[in-house]
Amino acid sequence: QFIHGFEEQIVGHKVGEEFDITVKFPDDYHAEELKGKETVFKIKLNALEKEELPELDDEFAKDASEFETLAEYKADIKAKIEKKHADDADMRVGEELAEKLCGAIEADIPSVMYEKETDLLVREYDMNLRQQGLSLDMLMQYTGMKMEDIRARYAMMAVANVKKNLALTEIVKAENIKADDEAVEARFEELAKEFNMKVEDVKARIEKEDIENEVAILRAFEVVKNSAVVTEKKVTAAELEEILKAKEEKAAEPEEKTEEAPKKKTTRKTAAKKTEAESTENAESTEEAPKKKTTRKTTKKTDNE
Repeated sequence: QFIHGFEEQIVGHKVGEEFDITVKFPDDYHAEELKGKETVFKIKLNALEKEELPELDDEFAKDASEFETLAEYKADIKAKIEKKHADDADMRVGEELAEKLCGAIEADIPSVMYEKETDLLVREYDMNLRQQGLSLDMLMQYTGMKMEDIRARYAMMAVANVKKNLALTEIVKAENIKADDEAVEARFEELAKEFNMKVEDVKARIEKEDIENEVAILRAFEVVKNSAVVTEKKVTAAELEEILKAKEEKAAEPEEKTEEAPKKKTTRKTAAKKTEAESTENAESTEEAPKKKTTRKTTKKTDNE
């Protein structure tokens, strides 16, 4: 949009016409020298354009998708939207359950466990940076950050991870949860595909015991989810409007520029970390979580699991 009154004065002119329009800049205009000033713009109307949308019919469906009919195309879109909403809801449930697990822990947890988990998170971050041609050393050089700053970013996540893993480990013992060979092999294959490696190479880097522990803990979290009583909360139109407004305001906030490095892509998938990591990443100052699913993979250094 232009200054108030600008567009209205163009209406009625034809393509190729040259003419003048006069507008007055607002008193609160951002440029000091133009505030409240009346100004003449010399205009040449080069083109008039309008958007013409295609008819929503079977021919459109064939051009825009792999479907033969519009009905099939609509059904596919509806199914994808429903799946996304279901996945989002499942993720939110997982986040809340992870928080409940952390809150249920009553134990004197040695600080060394938090430090060890923080070490692991920092190593993962460094590994992911290296996959993109960067490193922690380069990051600190470019941004002026120090190692203690980076470790501080992961402090809350480390606490949550340790507490949740302790809780899930106890559930594994209580429920006598085991990881069968088929599930372990499938996990190795999944890692090999993700890192574009041979399965044999992945097995050489990651201990089978770590994968067994990971699979067992993931299954323990499924036990928690299946045992949880989830209730639906109906949102009124007014509440929904407030939620959407809050999201728009958050999206409009200027991004912090303290770090230009790529977002962290975690590499372990232990104890339903995709649910916990997203909730804890919201506390990090330079990474968005959003709508981001964090899936942390087990590395050889996850001996604390």
